Amino acid sequence: MTVADYYRILGLSEGCSINDLKRAYRFRARQYHPDLNHQPGASDLFIRVTEAYEFLLNHISSASDNREISSDYLNQWEAYHRKRARERAEYYSKTRFENFAKSSTYRTTRIFDGTTIIYGLVISLLIIGVDIYSYSTLMSQATSKEDEPSFTFMILLLILGLGFFVFSYINLLSFVNSRKKRQKA
Repeated sequence: MTVADYYRILGLSEGCSINDLKRAYRFRARQYHPDLNHQPGASDLFIRVTEAYEFLLNHISSASDNREISSDYLNQWEAYHRKRARERAEYYSKTRFENFAKSSTYRTTRIFDGTTIIYGLVISLLIIGVDIYSYSTLMSQATSKEDEPSFTFMILLLILGLGFFVFSYINLLSFVNSRKKRQKA
């Protein structure tokens, strides 16, 4: 298969980002994994999708390094990575989806995971707490009107912290709901 074929299999265009690649693979892996899709040929489609993902992940991340390498070496490199991606894809097609979902290949497609979301919540609460504490401390230490901290700046930081908190909280709810749906399935 060519690099263009791999992009086509995942429904992507050349020059896509790694996040686009991960989203496309995650969608198609769930769609074609033999444990979830019992249609004839689903296993072959899953193997192709996984092979394409693994190859393109290596290809995109090392494309800039490979521009100056001779075309012969590049062809050998691509053949090796195609073969390895195919072997892993065949292995994953024979495992249960719940085991495949725990694999590093599938887990790396998750853009937001629980840990990242919790960190976001903690950081947002720190921004809010430090903002309120700093403002109240500076206000208590002010001896004149000129020494008082900017109320506008405090409100802007508070809005930033609250916005970050709401964003993280919404992602946490979405993450929890998707985990519940996966556990039911």
